[in-house]
Amino acid sequence: MRARVWLTVAAFVSFVFVWPTLRDVYRELGQVLHLHPGWLLAIVGCEVAGFVSVWELQRIVLRDGRWRPIATAQLAANAASHVVPAGGAAGLAVQVRMLTAAGIDLTTAVSGLTATSVLGTAGLFVLPLAAVPTVLTGNRLDHRLEVAVWIGVAAFVVVAAVGTALLVADRPVLALARFLQRVRNVSRRRHLPRTDVPTRVLAERDLIRESLARHKLLAAFTSVSRTGFDYVALILCLGAVGAGADPAVALVAFAASEVAGMVPFTPGGVGFVEAGLTSTLILAGVHRHDAFLAVATYRVGSLGLPLVAGLVALALFGREAEPDKVPVS
Repeated sequence: MRARVWLTVAAFVSFVFVWPTLRDVYRELGQVLHLHPGWLLAIVGCEVAGFVSVWELQRIVLRDGRWRPIATAQLAANAASHVVPAGGAAGLAVQVRMLTAAGIDLTTAVSGLTATSVLGTAGLFVLPLAAVPTVLTGNRLDHRLEVAVWIGVAAFVVVAAVGTALLVADRPVLALARFLQRVRNVSRRRHLPRTDVPTRVLAERDLIRESLARHKLLAAFTSVSRTGFDYVALILCLGAVGAGADPAVALVAFAASEVAGMVPFTPGGVGFVEAGLTSTLILAGVHRHDAFLAVATYRVGSLGLPLVAGLVALALFGREAEPDKVPVS
């Protein structure tokens, strides 16, 4: 209870600080509808492609070929994670509940989603790596952008090391599984204590590793393509508003904003994403008004439409009968 109170307080304080940026960005929503429909369709197409990439990666790690339960669970979880502070845990709970209701084993669901999260985070931090050549070639960039890129590179190294350890070494997996087992046994004292969690998690990790090895090229592509499609969507948003930003410099700005957007105090990073993205775009040379309109357009595609889709997914999942499983080809 105390944690929820502190998270709510942190979210409120954060909104106070980012409110001026939120106001400036979302007062441009009316102008979004006046942009050329071709640009808007292309932007939506990029965001849809990004979500399809996430579903395909989850199909690989969950070893379940069905699209609908995985897609609806991910959309609903994404919506849940954007409506409460530090909503990652809430989104995970929703997704696990929906996947298990669809017939996927609990251990498989939790292990698979953890693996997907690690791979997706590593894919997110590939962008700062891609931005390094722009930083090193002597382009005149604001020092703050360069610092954010190097922070992202350091984060990629850490995430890649953790992910590799979890996939290759047994000891960290067993240590994590024993911790989760203790938490489960303490929180459910009225139930019989579990002693098989480490063994089951380790076996599940091995199955995930085998599945990733069988689909290594597709897994690598889908791990980075969600963020890649996001970046292309932002470039399209800048084009739609007539901002002639250099794609390489915009990549530096986008990578820096992604680092800023990981602040967990507000639902889905709302406010921090807008503030980080507009400020970095302005530092990259985009006119202030163009930056606000481009970010408003980008957030309609990356936040608004997925929220609506998540609510629809919840409704559809409640009526859905469990179909037969189809193996991933």
